[in-house]
Amino acid sequence: MNNTAISLLLEAQQELNRIDAERAEDNESTLHCNDFRNRLLFSDLGNGLAIEYFGEVWQDGDGSAWSVVQQTLSNSTIAKRLTSLRITGPDEGANGSRTHDFDELLESKTSFPELLELYIRPTGVSDHNFVGIEDGQNASLIALCPNLEALTLLQSPEPDFFKIQLKQLRYARFGMAWQTFGFIRNMALHHNMPDLRVLDFTDSLSVFQPPRAQSSAKVSEKNASKPIDLGAKGMEKAFDLFKQIGYGEKEFEEMRAAAEQANAELKDLPPSTYDDNATPFEDYCSLLASPAIHKGMVVHLRNVRLNEEQFKHLNQLKDIQLSVSLEAPHVYVSHWEKKFKTPYQHLIFSNK
Repeated sequence: MNNTAISLLLEAQQELNRIDAERAEDNESTLHCNDFRNRLLFSDLGNGLAIEYFGEVWQDGDGSAWSVVQQTLSNSTIAKRLTSLRITGPDEGANGSRTHDFDELLESKTSFPELLELYIRPTGVSDHNFVGIEDGQNASLIALCPNLEALTLLQSPEPDFFKIQLKQLRYARFGMAWQTFGFIRNMALHHNMPDLRVLDFTDSLSVFQPPRAQSSAKVSEKNASKPIDLGAKGMEKAFDLFKQIGYGEKEFEEMRAAAEQANAELKDLPPSTYDDNATPFEDYCSLLASPAIHKGMVVHLRNVRLNEEQFKHLNQLKDIQLSVSLEAPHVYVSHWEKKFKTPYQHLIFSNK
């Protein structure tokens, strides 16, 4: 059975090689190296398959490496034998983001009944590109893997995650992101991981923004998406700018029509919670006091915005191995004056 699966994986790698060869060109980027080729690493474990994909995740129809990988994983011969899946890749992206879109895999409705480990590499502290998954796909992806024992996600999943019963999950790590979706509060209320032994949670990156009042994330009027109205004078200035850079009235009208369509779409969007606040102390207390945390568990908290007394209080709530770490994302020196009042302010870890 595995011989057929391995043959399919070899064919997929040959297709990745073909795609790489077509796109081969000199790249003078300082972040580029010759080891950025897309590749599938796989091994026959005897009782299952272990697969690791290292490569790009941007979508470009059937011609993209990521599309080839999703189609390969959705093949039932591979899916039903897969026991370990790891997805990693180079620090490349668009506009500072490396976003995984699992639409093809999700649309295939493939399930992975034997998958024990799912690992998607979280953002590293020195990464230039912020790693993420398309909104709303976390829970749908996890639902395909009902027997997971180890899970590493790029970020905290949406609340729908807690509707999935993960009875065998023992290790869970959630990487850094701007939103936590109230993960700690939801975990205290919904016990969908009864056998969890290790919880590794990274709090909101708002910790590393300029100090402000921290509270539970709330949708407010100021967070709502709002249309942009330049007004008559603003449109006149915009047209003058267009003429200065060599565009005519036709191009300007196309731009204005596109802007009007975008504004119309914004009116239908729900309020944004992108600028999430750090998890409040009360949520951590609720979690450690709940049945979701068992005696003897390992709980590691990253980038939590609590003071010394609060940490000590949490440590007394239950007999667990509680540890904390600070893993501040890097900040370019050229951005210090723009985002921070003093150099290295992004490394300050306090409740002040």
